Amino acid sequence: MFLRLSVLLFALVLLTSCALPPDSPRFQPSGNLPRHDQANFDQYVRDTRAWIADNRSFISDDHPREIQLNAPFEQRPDTSATRGILFVHGLGSSPWYFSDVASAMAKDGWLVRSILLPGHGTRPADLMLPDNNDWEDTLAHHASLLAEDVDELWLGGLATTMLTGCCCFPQAFIQIASIFSSPQPFPIFGTGSISMTRTISSRISRCRRVGPRSIIAR
Repeated sequence: MFLRLSVLLFALVLLTSCALPPDSPRFQPSGNLPRHDQANFDQYVRDTRAWIADNRSFISDDHPREIQLNAPFEQRPDTSATRGILFVHGLGSSPWYFSDVASAMAKDGWLVRSILLPGHGTRPADLMLPDNNDWEDTLAHHASLLAEDVDELWLGGLATTMLTGCCCFPQAFIQIASIFSSPQPFPIFGTGSISMTRTISSRISRCRRVGPRSIIAR
C-alpha cells in the first residue's frame, strides 16, 4: 500500500513539474520575430544578426561564434552567376547546416543563399511565435529576391521545411534529405561535396524567373 502511494505521489509531482516551464530564459519567448522582408539580402543578414545578438539565450561565452552558426549567409562564385539556390533548414536547425554544400556549389558557379526561418536561432521558446504563414512568406520573399539576380532559381531544404517549399513552389523544391540516401557515395563535408552539387543538379527541377514574384518550372 505504501509503495503504491509513493508511486502515485511521484507521478503527480512529475506531471506537475512538466506542466510548468523551467525558470530559464530559453523557455521565455522573445518579444517579437525578426523582419524578413528587407529590400535586399545583405540588409536581411545584418538585421537578422543584430536580432540574434539581442534575443539569443547564449549557451557559451563565444557569442560571435553562436551568432555566425545561426545567421543567414550568402556565398558567391568568383564569376557572374546564372544559377542560384536558396537553402531552407529543417525544424530546430540553422542556416549553417548548408555551409559546406554552399562552399562547394559556389566554387561550381552557383549563387548560394541560406535563410533563417522565423522562430529559430535564438531560444527554444521562440518556436511558439511563428506559424506556417511566417515560414511561407519568408521563403517566398527570399526566393523572389534571389530570382532577381539569376536566370535559374533552385530551392533546397530538409524535412519539415520541404512542406513549406512545396506549398510555395511545388515544382521547384527538392528535399535534400533524399539525396543523402542516394546509393552513390559522396562526402558531405569539404570540397569533395562538389559531387553532391552534381547530384542535386540532376534531381531538382530547374526554374526561370518570369516576373518579380513569379517563378515557373522550365
